[in-house]
Amino acid sequence: MAKATRSADRQAALRTLPSVDQLLRRIEGDPALAGIPRMRLLAAVRDGLAAERQRILATRGERAGLDLDGLAGRMVAELSRAGASIPWEAIFAGLGACREAWQALQGNVSPRLTLEVLLGRLVLKAA
Repeated sequence: MAKATRSADRQAALRTLPSVDQLLRRIEGDPALAGIPRMRLLAAVRDGLAAERQRILATRGERAGLDLDGLAGRMVAELSRAGASIPWEAIFAGLGACREAWQALQGNVSPRLTLEVLLGRLVLKAA
């Protein structure tokens, strides 16, 4: 009987969660999130609701008093703390570092050494 009650409590708590669209509409207009692309907001809302569902399922269905405004406030705080987005300069710098590392490896590894390593691995697999 207690198991059925817990399951019913969980189902009731899950039904009180807002939809993705409701939560997205609620946080889209927030000035703290200006400049964050809609797709990133959508992904954050989906992740946040999935985490909230998991939390409800892991507990006895307790919602801890989080309604639409509470969830939206928490998402706005998390998104504004994480930063608006990765600047293009940082992305290009990372790509440049990867390219430099790839070129350094390409110049420092001889084709003969590469062939020897490959053949050595094949021999080990056959043995």
